Amino acid sequence: CYGSADRLARTLGRTAMTVITKLSSFLLVCIGVQIGWNGIKDLLESVALHVH
Repeated sequence: CYGSADRLARTLGRTAMTVITKLSSFLLVCIGVQIGWNGIKDLLESVALHVH
């Protein structure tokens, strides 16, 4: 897959590569936020169970 990355980047052009990079970065941030949110939610639920 990485062997043809240069050819693909040249074919798509600079603008398309910038858009793809920004979209993939946004997707990774969304996944990270979701993982963090789930962890905090589980932690708070666990603490709430031990308090009662």
